[in-house]
Amino acid sequence: LPSSGDSKVVLKGGLSGSLDRVWTVGLDATSELARVGGNRVTFSAAMRDASLEGLGYLRFADGSLKGNSAGTGEITSQIGLTYRAPSFQVRGALNTLNTLGINDGLLIQPQLGATAYLTDRFGLGVYGRALYQPSLQKTEWGLGLEGTFRVLDGLWATVGYNPSGFNGIGANTRQGLYFRLDVLLNEVNR
Repeated sequence: LPSSGDSKVVLKGGLSGSLDRVWTVGLDATSELARVGGNRVTFSAAMRDASLEGLGYLRFADGSLKGNSAGTGEITSQIGLTYRAPSFQVRGALNTLNTLGINDGLLIQPQLGATAYLTDRFGLGVYGRALYQPSLQKTEWGLGLEGTFRVLDGLWATVGYNPSGFNGIGANTRQGLYFRLDVLLNEVNR
């Protein structure tokens, strides 16, 4: 039970499946039935083809299942693509957050980065990020430098530092040190 003593019921459901050898899609929904309830619906897609892979989602949430924003609901999305070669990788992503009911509620966060593999176990990378708020014509910039180490096949540990950053959408955007684990399942390439 929640700390306030109120009871709640949470309903969850989802479907996922492969369209072909490259594309997989999913749909899931959660509804929280309580004094202050909420709903969340997410459509997601993944693609994997040789050296190119991508992930993306589009999500609507309201009530108790939205973030900490003051709006009536949120629409969030993310799309990320990674190109992998034996000696390097290039990653790009675009995140959005639209807080419904707030005039300045749209945030757009693109990022682009690359990692050069100096050996088969160690790489160095650099990432550029921005956070754009169109209604205010405001842009914040971030830079990330990171080193990555292959702990096991398919498991990479990354330590990074953002000399400049911001409170953005998702992880690894704030100024300072960060740590990330990348797990690659069924991976034959790095």
